Amino acid sequence: MQRGAEALPFRISVLVLMALATFALSFSVPGTAAEKPPLAKSCRTLHVRDLAGYGLLQHPSTFSSPAAPGDAAPSTDARSASAGHLVQTMTNPAAVYCTELGYRYDIADGTSGQVGICVFDNHSSCPAWDFLTGACGQEFSVCAREGLQTEIAQDGQDPFSENYAVCVDADGRAQSVAEIAHLLDRSGGKAIEPAQGQPETKGSPTSDAATLDTFLPSAFDWRNVDGGNWMTPIRDQGICGSCWAFAAVGVAESALNIAAQNPSFDPDLAEQYLISGCSGVGACAGGSLGRALEYIRDAGIPDEACFPYRDGLPSGCSYSYLGVCRADLCTYSANKECSDYRCTARCSDWAVRLQAIDATDRVGYNPPKSVIKQALLEHGPLAGSMTMDGYFDPSTHVFRCGDNESSSHAVVIVGYDDAGGYWIVRNSWGTGFGPFRDGYFWVKYDDCTLQKYLYYGSASVVAMVANDDIANAQEITATPFTVDADTSGATSGVDDPAFSLCGGETGSATVWYRLTPGASGLFEINTEGSNYDTLLGVWTGTPGNLTAIACDDDGGEGSTSVTTALLQAGSTYYVEVAGGTGSTGGLLHLAVHYRVRGDQDGEGRSDLVVFRPSNGAWFALQSSTGYSTWLGKSWGADGDLPLGGDLDGDGQMDLIVYRPEYGVWFALTSASEYDYVSYFVRGWGAVGDTPI
Repeated sequence: MQRGAEALPFRISVLVLMALATFALSFSVPGTAAEKPPLAKSCRTLHVRDLAGYGLLQHPSTFSSPAAPGDAAPSTDARSASAGHLVQTMTNPAAVYCTELGYRYDIADGTSGQVGICVFDNHSSCPAWDFLTGACGQEFSVCAREGLQTEIAQDGQDPFSENYAVCVDADGRAQSVAEIAHLLDRSGGKAIEPAQGQPETKGSPTSDAATLDTFLPSAFDWRNVDGGNWMTPIRDQGICGSCWAFAAVGVAESALNIAAQNPSFDPDLAEQYLISGCSGVGACAGGSLGRALEYIRDAGIPDEACFPYRDGLPSGCSYSYLGVCRADLCTYSANKECSDYRCTARCSDWAVRLQAIDATDRVGYNPPKSVIKQALLEHGPLAGSMTMDGYFDPSTHVFRCGDNESSSHAVVIVGYDDAGGYWIVRNSWGTGFGPFRDGYFWVKYDDCTLQKYLYYGSASVVAMVANDDIANAQEITATPFTVDADTSGATSGVDDPAFSLCGGETGSATVWYRLTPGASGLFEINTEGSNYDTLLGVWTGTPGNLTAIACDDDGGEGSTSVTTALLQAGSTYYVEVAGGTGSTGGLLHLAVHYRVRGDQDGEGRSDLVVFRPSNGAWFALQSSTGYSTWLGKSWGADGDLPLGGDLDGDGQMDLIVYRPEYGVWFALTSASEYDYVSYFVRGWGAVGDTPI
């Protein structure tokens, strides 16, 4: 799309404005099905009118007709799903507004989740929801492009925000930005009638509703249970009609948190995996959250790092308000595809990164509130479908609709409040959305169709491995160190680095250890004795910024691993043990020991070693036998300088001498049991050099 004036050819005619200046508008705007309070603006009373209807927007604009050129009305199948599942189609309206004006929409990570950013032509930017509501970037708004003033209304009479931007002409005639931009249409908010996707079958509540009301708490919120927030961070779906995928994943992630009995477990699952044809239950033109949950139950989905979300970004994929995939924005837009990616774009080891829930089902059809509350407490957050064709009550901050029959947007119910009469709802429009700018909002009981189409997801209790994540790495307090652990419950974290020194494999079922040595030296780490294929890595740095210093794959007995690393006293190092491709872990035996100078038997303690220059002989008493067994070996000559060292990396001292008169090194390696067959000779140095 072109940016600048050419992108939006709607212009205000000076003559029309002059004529309208003499015309007083005295009638009111027809109301909706919901009873709305009188309009109250922030600066002065504004008469909200359809500016296009009175000539203020003379020419067809990008916003004036939501249908893209050449779009045809979809069939019923395009807006519904089989097996009685309703389809949800909505995009993020703040992303739509930004991109339709020709600006770039970015998604950034914040402390509590993702936030949308609208980047303008001059490279300045605003949080996308602040831009839509007029809190910043007014000079780049649709009002400014029309030569109109921007004012902020605070009456809640907008489907997307309590405070919202309105365009005002010189005579005080005004229209909201959301109406001018047709945002409800363009973001897929036009409701789908139940007959198109939902049969009138009713679930059978298993408990008596009146009895339940007696025992249920009057308020509940999964963001504050036992002092923990069991929800994962807020996400932003951007311009893609993927609310259904984000709602399903939101429920699955919280179910896994609850199963792990850890609110900080926070798996980050890949919505893109559902959207890009891997599941077959939807794409950027809409999909079914019920079928998505069934897919996560039956097949599982991988983590975000395996298939990062891209369809909601500026170069991503979207659709017209009719539910037709936009071929001008989407790489794949035929045969029910609507995405820039196909399933083949997932990571190569996706099969070992799948995570699933155990169960999902409907909470009946339009069940009593008490049954919904019970399901919320027993199973966790619930995925639901609602209409966004409503408004915010400015006195209570509660979203109301007056329409309780149709829906188009998928969300997650995380709690409720009987005193306020509302559900606490998680959205997928970034942290900038909502009355409290946290990505959540309150929806009135028995309104907006939210209670009709609800699904739960639940998972089995996960046998947690304490050091499954680098943040919980087990401390190695002293060496030598050995541990036997069952890693079969371990997972792969999105922040687990690839084993760059071992071919770049990521591994699976990873566990972490942390070591801060008290003395510098060479350390050996091995997994010999483990019953599964292991990858072993040693890292320096901090979590999220690690540098590999050692790695081994299958260097030990069988498919176990052995590596050595030169570590510095006082520095902190991380030891990562992972299962090979396809491994789910097993019984791990990990050993870490310091290779002591003068250790001939390799058990981590110095032996008593002397070199006798007169005859070039070595004599050693070995610590492994309590210094009762001795080794005698001739290697060297009178005048040679002896050195302790390990050239072959087997953990035992080699017999090394340096001959100053020639500048040559001679060594018998311990790996050959000092048999004079394997030896090392290298000229390095000059006459008079001193070896170290």
